[in-house]
Amino acid sequence: MSKKNTNLTRMIVYPVILLPIIVFLLLVSGNRWLWPDMNKFITDAVGVQMNWILIILTLISLGGIYLLILIYQVIDSYRKEKIRTIGIAARIIPALSSLAAVALSLLIIGEAGSLLFSKPVKEYTLPPVLQFSDGTPVEDIRMWDEIRRDEIISLFNEYVYGPIPEKPENMHFEILDIKPDALDGNAIRKIIRVYFTPGEAGPYMDLLIYLPKNITGPSPLFLGLNFYGNHSVSEEQDIPLPEVWIRNSKKYGITDNRASGESRAVRANRWPASTLIERGYGLATAYYGDLDPDFDDEYANGVHPLFDEETGSISAWAWGLMDIPVKTATHSGFILPPKSLFSTAGFI
Repeated sequence: MSKKNTNLTRMIVYPVILLPIIVFLLLVSGNRWLWPDMNKFITDAVGVQMNWILIILTLISLGGIYLLILIYQVIDSYRKEKIRTIGIAARIIPALSSLAAVALSLLIIGEAGSLLFSKPVKEYTLPPVLQFSDGTPVEDIRMWDEIRRDEIISLFNEYVYGPIPEKPENMHFEILDIKPDALDGNAIRKIIRVYFTPGEAGPYMDLLIYLPKNITGPSPLFLGLNFYGNHSVSEEQDIPLPEVWIRNSKKYGITDNRASGESRAVRANRWPASTLIERGYGLATAYYGDLDPDFDDEYANGVHPLFDEETGSISAWAWGLMDIPVKTATHSGFILPPKSLFSTAGFI
């Protein structure tokens, strides 16, 4: 091959081979060290996780490689060096195909940055479940109930979730809305604001409650927190939009971290209020961001400023699901039977 053709190879093929590798390393290193929230920013901005962006960029880059090799073949063939060109392509294309297969496999399995750059987990030993902290074995149910159970909960409080705070002393309530003919006339709906301080500046939690209308006596109640606001769990169009931070979602029409009419009823399929009412159950839900907005604000918003202890977000959300709704229901005129709350044990 002539020196001119060799220079052409270096100018076209080599830089393009390096392009997907450079893009990949820049994105991964940026997400890992320079800008840890880049993945979240990209997801919020375009509605696509960074892994898929990496896959798309890699495919585009590889497509460019094949295209430029094809162009190079045409140019080289025009210069009557077909045999040498085919030889070069026969060596390069299989290598690129293998590289693409490996890269795409890593990206599909999970975040490639985590696979390549995360530090290995140090060895650790979990404490035996049926053994007290002093090494004494747990021999019966009484020992478990009276001692060991509390020890394990204490470990979770210290190392995982943080302690659950005491209930606020000055909690009070305000009924914001009453709808006696909700859900096609089958339910009573109330929206109750739970204030956690003596004043009304906040923080507070808005609780949406549906109870069967045509049932005599108290009704058992399903209780849970929702991700996108009370308006997102019901087909009813008159539920107020939350005024607090909401996670952006291109799918649900949420931008600038503010709820909009587009996000009404987007999660109603997960909260079958009408079905529950028909079967004699009630439903109570609140937006989890009222208790703690789910972003890194160094615990400046929500209920955290009320606590002196190092309470984590999960503990704050669980705290809001304890007996606060029971007191709310009682203050709002609903009497719940003992052991009638069924928590969804999560967020839907």
